[in-house]
Order: sequence, then structure tokens, then C-alpha cells
Amino acid sequence: MSEEKKEIILKAATRAFAQKGFAAVGIREIARDSGLNSATLYHYFSNKEGIYATVLERMFDQLVEILHEISRLDMEPEELVRFIMDRYIDFINDNRDVLKILIHELNLETDIVADVSTRFYNKFFKIAEEMLAARRADKGLTQVQPKHLLISGIGLCVIYFVIAPLFNLLEGKDQLSPEMLAEWKKAVSDLMLYGIMER
Repeated sequence: MSEEKKEIILKAATRAFAQKGFAAVGIREIARDSGLNSATLYHYFSNKEGIYATVLERMFDQLVEILHEISRLDMEPEELVRFIMDRYIDFINDNRDVLKILIHELNLETDIVADVSTRFYNKFFKIAEEMLAARRADKGLTQVQPKHLLISGIGLCVIYFVIAPLFNLLEGKDQLSPEMLAEWKKAVSDLMLYGIMER
């Protein structure tokens, strides 16, 4: 039951942080939204910062696990890029609230985001670098830098979710429907492949 309560707290906190930002959310609000009292929250977390850090750490842990999963795959470069873009877009789609938190808080340069990000930064790039190094011998793969590849890939995936509400209005279509996401996955994969495949 204790893990179940912890999950309830983290889900309520994630929604609240996504809607209002870290500074505007209090422990009482998280307790109320989770259907628990403040004393119960303090049983699991020492403060609001601890809840917030856990929300971010879980997201980064999942991303690291996805990179590990991808690094173990034996695919041709084109197939691999398409798989990575599909997987990453699905991850963002499943974690839209955490994406909102990161976008909001990165603009504020908060210490918590900086601390958590710093701990995971080296893990991301170490895995990506090893994965690319193992595939550099593959015919047709350029000498792309892991940092540039990751930033470009992340940027192409994230921007779609940021601007989707605007295009919902402009086009009158749900940009996050399965059909539209499938279309974006293909477009992103094509763009990434132009950057890493020799022509």
C-alpha cells in the first residue's frame, strides 16, 4: 500500500507542477489533489523539493533505460533512427506533464532542475557516444557528434508538442492524434537521416 500512496502523490504533484509551476504549488495542494493529508506526504517525502526531484529523476531514469534498450539493438542505421524517433516521441506523448514542467522550469533556471539534469547529463552522452562509436564503422554513417545528434533529435521531437496547440487552432485537427503523431514520426526520422547518412 505504501508504494501505491507514493505513486498517487507523485501523479498529483506532476499534474500540479505542470499546470502551475513548482513555485506556485504547495504541499497542501498536492495532498488535497492526491486525496491524502499533509502528514502522509511528509511520511514519504521530506519536502516539496523532494517530490519535485523525484518526478524529474523518474523521467530521466526512464530516458536512460530507453537509451540502454536502444544501444542493445542490432539494426541498420536507417531502421535504428526510425525506431529511436518513434520511441522518443511515444515517451514524450506519454509524459506530457513532465515535458511541461521541464520547459517551464528550464526557463527559470531552477536549482532543482539543474541538479537533477547534471546528474543524468553524463549518463545520456556516455551511452549515446558508445552507441554511435559502435556504429561508426557501418557503411554510410557520417561522423556526427553525439551531443549534436541528441540535441537535434530531442529538439525535433519536443518542438512538435510545444507547437501542437497552435496547429490545432490553425488546422482544426488534433495534432496529437495517433495519425498525426505517426506522420510526425516519419517526418522527424527523415530529417534526422539526412543528417547522419552519407549522400
